[in-house]
Parts: sequence; C-alpha cells; structure tokens
Amino acid sequence: FEAGLLGQGLTLPIYELEWRAQLLSNKIYAKVTKGVAVTDAQVTAYYNTHKSSYTTKASRDVRHILVNSKSLADTIETQLKNGGDFAKLAKKYSKDPGSAAQGGKLTISKGQTVAPFDKVAFSLKTNATSPPVHTTYGWHIIQALSAVRPATQQPLSAVKASIQTTLLQTKKTT
Repeated sequence: FEAGLLGQGLTLPIYELEWRAQLLSNKIYAKVTKGVAVTDAQVTAYYNTHKSSYTTKASRDVRHILVNSKSLADTIETQLKNGGDFAKLAKKYSKDPGSAAQGGKLTISKGQTVAPFDKVAFSLKTNATSPPVHTTYGWHIIQALSAVRPATQQPLSAVKASIQTTLLQTKKTT
C-alpha cells in the first residue's frame, strides 16, 4: 500500500489528510442536500417535456449487400433470383465491414440509415429482396428479414425512478 502511495508521489500522512477531506466533503454535501426532494408533479412534467427520450423508433432486421457499381449489383441480383445464397454473396462481395461477415445482417431503426436505404428497407414485405438501391455509399441489395417493429413509448411508470434520480442529482448539484 505504502509503495503504491509512493508511486503516486504521496506519503501516508498526506493520503490520510486527503481521505479525511473527502469524507468531510461528503458529509457536508449530504447535510446540505438532505432536504432536497423531487415531487411526482416534477417527474411528470419532466417526462412530458422529454417524451422523445423515452421513445424507441420503428426497427427491422434486414440484410444487405453493398457494392461500388451498378453492374456488380445487377449481377448479384441475378444470382439471387436464380437461387443464390444471400449470406454467402454478402460475405463474398459486400464492402460493408459491419455486416458482411454476418451475411449482411443488421438491425436498423427508422431514420438511422441514409434516406434511400431507409425508404426501401421499411417498405419491403418480409422476406422480399429489393432491386439495387443507390445511396452515397454505393449500390445496395436489401432483404427484409423481419416485420417492422413499431415505435414504442415507454410509460412513465417504467422510467419514473430514473427520472427521479436524474432530477434529484440535478437539484443537489445546482
């Protein structure tokens, strides 16, 4: 322990002084903030003004193959129409480092991807595959793997405790 203190440039008496100061600071803080409370009305008001923080966007499981050229995208689309394995083709051709190794699989939330990709990914029927879609990243072939999971709003009852903690900490430090 003492060697560790020396390694930090401290001696035992200096460490004890710093520890005592920290303990006193904590006790003073606890005494000063003892009467601070948060009402249910304040929690409800916070929730109502920050509802977007407690909303999850619509999401969907998809897989895609991203390539640089339309001609390669067309070739891959033809292979898929002729029974090609989407996952194998994604591993072989996709230039998306985040999903290629997983056979192109990813879960997206509405608005998370670039607009052309988002529009197609959320309009496809489940298990349907899109023709090549052009974005700023290149050419995508998208397949919808699941139904669209709708956006959800967490109820106040589910987030009340966390809001109380946040408001309490804010009140104590201001």
